[in-house]
Amino acid sequence: MSTDSPATAQFRRSPVVLPLALSALTCAAGFILMGRYTLAPATLPLDAAGYALGRDFVNVWNGARLALAGEPTILFDRGAYQASLAAVFGPRFPDHNWSYPPHALLLFWGFGALPYLTALALWATLTGAAFLAAVAALAPVGRRRLCCVLAAISPASVVDVAFGQNGHLTGALTLGAFATLDRRPRLAGVLIGLLTVKPHLGLLLPFALVAIGAWRTIGWAALTTLALVALSIVVFGLEPWRLYFGVTTGVQSEILTQGVGGFVTMMPTVYQAAKALLGSGAAWPAQALATAMVLPLVVFAFRRTADPAARALMLTAGTLLALPYAFNYDMTALSGAIAVWAATGRQGGGWLLLAWVAPIVIMPVAVAGAPLGPVALIAALAVALRAPVPAIAAPRAREAFFA
Repeated sequence: MSTDSPATAQFRRSPVVLPLALSALTCAAGFILMGRYTLAPATLPLDAAGYALGRDFVNVWNGARLALAGEPTILFDRGAYQASLAAVFGPRFPDHNWSYPPHALLLFWGFGALPYLTALALWATLTGAAFLAAVAALAPVGRRRLCCVLAAISPASVVDVAFGQNGHLTGALTLGAFATLDRRPRLAGVLIGLLTVKPHLGLLLPFALVAIGAWRTIGWAALTTLALVALSIVVFGLEPWRLYFGVTTGVQSEILTQGVGGFVTMMPTVYQAAKALLGSGAAWPAQALATAMVLPLVVFAFRRTADPAARALMLTAGTLLALPYAFNYDMTALSGAIAVWAATGRQGGGWLLLAWVAPIVIMPVAVAGAPLGPVALIAALAVALRAPVPAIAAPRAREAFFA
């Protein structure tokens, strides 16, 4: 009689789990070694490269701080924003830019009242816990602990924590929405509405939800979004929204089309791969073709299955393929979906190793002139699309918005 523990038995039943764990630990070790002279703490709160520890979290913290001070419009003035950072971290502090819509301040507000390092620790703890809770909700009973362990050590999670980014937050909202879509459609809608703090990550969601007739979820997502926008106008006024559309979106477009340097290697998109391999003239046509192909494929497949794990895998991989502007920390939701897929012994898990290690591996590989991101995303999407369909989504044509 077998004396395996439940955890050991799970590993035996899911042979791809061990490679996922080993690859995650290897990538993490390599990333830590690469970052020992740049990401390591130096003169706190600065790291060895002169950035704030936690890198991009400085935007969340400083944005919340300016909002609390009644000066949210500074966020949309690049010179004034950099001056506000220099006043805290020193005159040589590297350039940063604010990229969130104004209603994101409502979620970030409390962090600006705390000292920087305290706020950073709290951010990592709360968003990480929310992400693991969403992974657990998506995973089947009996595999939740294993899925959470895999998601916690995934390369995407390492990148997200190292750069103080929002991948755990957006991953929690995305995976939580898939986990609750059928059982608690109103909650799913609220989570999708909150995801509009990074609106481009929901690119495919409206099409998928319409395809399955998820009208309650759509209604609650719209209501949540409108409530957040309205509240932000009440609190901050209309001017931040005018500046967001007039200034910030232009800055993001400039970063996308003219950006150079290390951060470009963090982008797994078709646009950046085509730009690197074929030149700027081919980037938009290649991205347009990818988006036009991915959208109907994902929406049709989403309609064919009611399996939350399959939906999560196809939507997270498909969205990143359809977007021209995304980064490796945005792959955190995809990594959570991969963890659930692998731990439940589904077909094609081996191919998911590409997307699993991509958040760290794409950076040195892109520097070497071989953008890997789209290849990894295509492999992940292909696994989800080719999987057997365990259940057909029930028609929802008669759902009421707020029933």
